[in-house]
Amino acid sequence: MRRYRCSGCGYVWRQDTTAAAEPRAKLSRRALRWALEGIVVQHLSVARVAEGLGVAWDTANDAVLAEGKRVLIDEEHRFEGVKVVGVDEHVWRWSPWTDSPGSRPPPPKNCPTRPRSWIRST
Repeated sequence: MRRYRCSGCGYVWRQDTTAAAEPRAKLSRRALRWALEGIVVQHLSVARVAEGLGVAWDTANDAVLAEGKRVLIDEEHRFEGVKVVGVDEHVWRWSPWTDSPGSRPPPPKNCPTRPRSWIRST
């Protein structure tokens, strides 16, 4: 924080930095915005963002998570006007023992590899 002193009267004041960063923040608002855009838009890694900002990985990760939550997740009206959400890619892990729709039916009761969770007392 810069300090200034009037050469005429000796009055001392400090530069107002409240617009640059939150109180006790480790990164400025502009640095947070750059980091969030780098990860979300440019697909940079947290390590690359930390290197670009000259901070530790944990510092960058914590700051980006907090800013992302504030800007993206906590925004109440982010889906206002949205009629349809499309998903073009997904990951689905298939397991032979799952009992969810679209999965394989449970193995027969006499199957030696049948997990105990499938055995029901009747």
